[in-house]
Amino acid sequence: MRKKQLEIFLSNLKEMEDPNMFEEQYTTPGDIASEIVLFAYHRGDIEGKTVIDLGSGTGRLGIAALLLGSKKVHFIEKDKRAIEILKDNLKTLTLKSNQILGE
Repeated sequence: MRKKQLEIFLSNLKEMEDPNMFEEQYTTPGDIASEIVLFAYHRGDIEGKTVIDLGSGTGRLGIAALLLGSKKVHFIEKDKRAIEILKDNLKTLTLKSNQILGE
């Protein structure tokens, strides 16, 4: 997958509408998320691996890992609002991943 494709997909995922600054709920922008996960991918830390996304929020980093071939991702998040958005984003992944991956 090309960096730009990953970046665009991640940028189009749903975000928290009213993040809690005291909980440090910052959305990782799509370009930064793609850069981080592609760096790990090129080091051999993603493909076929189990990944844990701690404080996953709406799931951008974990979803990127899934798109790049991780075997499994564990999303850890305590905010119920973020979890609901994460679930929606995972549905988007299921619906769009074949198109994004060019299959």
